[in-house]
Amino acid sequence: MWGINMRHDEVKNGKAPFFGVQLRLMLGLFLVFAVSLAAVNLIVTNQIEQTYEEQIGNDLQDLRANAVIYTRQLLVSGGLNNEEEGFHDIAPDILGQFLSTGYERIAAYTTGGILIDRTQDDLFGDGVGDDLQQAVNGRSAFTLIHGAGGRMDAQFSCLVEIEGKTVGILRFDLDYTARRQQGEALSRLVFLVTFIVFLITFFAVEVMARSVTRPVLALAHHTTRVAEASRGEARSEGVSAAELPPTPEEVEKLELRRDEIGRLAVNYDRMLETIREQLSRIRRDRDRIQELYREKQELFNNVTHELKTPLTTIKGYADLLEQSGGKDPILFQKAMRHITEESQRLHEMVVHLLEMADRPEGETASKTDLSAIVRSAVDALEPKARRYGNQFLLEGSRAATVRGYAGRLRELVINLLDNAVKYGEPGGDIRVCLLTDGDKVRLTVTNGGKGLTAQQIEQIFNPFFQADKTAPREPGSAGLGLAICRKIAEEHGGEITVQSTPGVSTAFTVTLPLYEEGEGQG
Repeated sequence: MWGINMRHDEVKNGKAPFFGVQLRLMLGLFLVFAVSLAAVNLIVTNQIEQTYEEQIGNDLQDLRANAVIYTRQLLVSGGLNNEEEGFHDIAPDILGQFLSTGYERIAAYTTGGILIDRTQDDLFGDGVGDDLQQAVNGRSAFTLIHGAGGRMDAQFSCLVEIEGKTVGILRFDLDYTARRQQGEALSRLVFLVTFIVFLITFFAVEVMARSVTRPVLALAHHTTRVAEASRGEARSEGVSAAELPPTPEEVEKLELRRDEIGRLAVNYDRMLETIREQLSRIRRDRDRIQELYREKQELFNNVTHELKTPLTTIKGYADLLEQSGGKDPILFQKAMRHITEESQRLHEMVVHLLEMADRPEGETASKTDLSAIVRSAVDALEPKARRYGNQFLLEGSRAATVRGYAGRLRELVINLLDNAVKYGEPGGDIRVCLLTDGDKVRLTVTNGGKGLTAQQIEQIFNPFFQADKTAPREPGSAGLGLAICRKIAEEHGGEITVQSTPGVSTAFTVTLPLYEEGEGQG
C-alpha cells in the first residue's frame, strides 16, 4: 500500500518515469507486426506443407491405380487366378515392370505383411513401418520422412485389389526432396515479401504516428505550463486569471482540424476558459468574504444604533424626571410611558439578538414532532390572524418528525406565521403546507400581498433588513425575524428559501432532514 501511495505521489508531482505516447505506440505496433509476421508465415508454411501433402496423396493414388493395372495384366497373361498365390508368383514381374518405368525402390508383401520380394536388398530393412501396418489393417497409407539437407521421402504401402479382393501389398520408397525444397523456397519468399511489407508499413505508420502525436505533445506541454501556473497562483495571495499562460498559436491551429485532435484542441480551449472562469470566481469569492466582513461591521453599527435610540430616550426622560423632582404629574406619566415602551423595545431587541446566536451549550437535540409544533403555532396565532381578517389553511402531512430542538423550531414557525400575518394581504388566506419528500420535510408558508423584488430577496435574510418599513401592520419590527429563522434552519441541517411574485404572493420554505430511527443524541 505504501508503494502504491508513493507511485501516486510521484505521478502527481511529475517525478514518475515518462513514457511518451509515441514511444508506446511504436512499441505496440512493433509487437503487433512481429506477432502478425510470425502468424502469417506459420499459416503460409502450414498451407504449403498441406498442399504438397495433398499433391503427394494424388500422385500415390495414380500409382496405386497403375499397380492394380499391372497386376491384372500379369495375372491374365500368366493364366493365374486372382488370388494371393497368383500375386506371389508374379511379384518379381510386377517389380520389374515398375523398374522399367523409373521406380527403383519397391517391395512386394503378402496381405499379412510378409516380404515377398524387393528391388534392393537393404530396402525398408526388416521392420514394419506405420504405413505397412495400416495396409495390413486394410487401408492404403503413406508416411513422410524428413531427413538432413532438406531431404524428404515418402513410404507408400498400397493394397492391390482385383475385383474387390486384396491379393497383396506393394510398398514404394519415393523421393520428394525436390518438392520439399520447392515448398521451402516458396515459404522463404513469402517470409521475405511479408517482412519487406512489414518494414514499409512500420515506417509509414511511424511517420503518421509522429504527425498525430506532435499536436498531442504540444497540448501536453501547454497543460504542464498551465498546471505550474495554477499551482503558483494557488500559493500566491492574489489569484489572477491573467497569470495563466496564453494558448500558443500551434495549439490554436489545431482547432481547425476536422478530426479527434481538433475536437481535443477545442475541448482543451474550453477547459482552459473554464479554469480562467474558476479563478475569476475565486476572486469573486474572496471579494464576497471581504463584503461579508463589511456586512458584519455594518451589523455591529446597526446594533449600536438601534440600541442607542431607546437608551437615549430613556436617559432623556429620566433626566427630566430628575430635574422636575416628580412634581409635574403630566410630565411624570408621559416620561414613565416612554421609558416603559422603550425599555420593552430594548428588551425585545436584545432577546432577538440573543436568539441569533448559537444555541446554548449542553442543550440536546431529540426526536421532535414538527407537525405538532406547526399545529400548535397555528392555534396560537389564529386570534391574531382573525383580527386582520386572515385565516390559516393547514395542508399536507400530519406526521413529520425531525431531530432538533423543539423550542427553537417553534420559534422558527412562529416567526414565519407572524410575518405572514403582518405583511400579508388583509382578508386573504395563509397556506401552511407540511410535506415529506424522501428523507426531507418541507414547511411552506404562503401569503398574498405586495411580494418581493429580486433585489429584496437577495437581502431578505440579512439582519435588520426590512423590505418596506411602511408595510407591516404592527410597529416595532427590527428586521431580525427572518435572520433568526435562517439561523435555526441551519442549526438543524436545513435551509430556508423564498419565492415571490410581486403583487401576487410570497412563499417561505423551510427544508429539514427527517428523523431516522437509530440516530444518536447530540
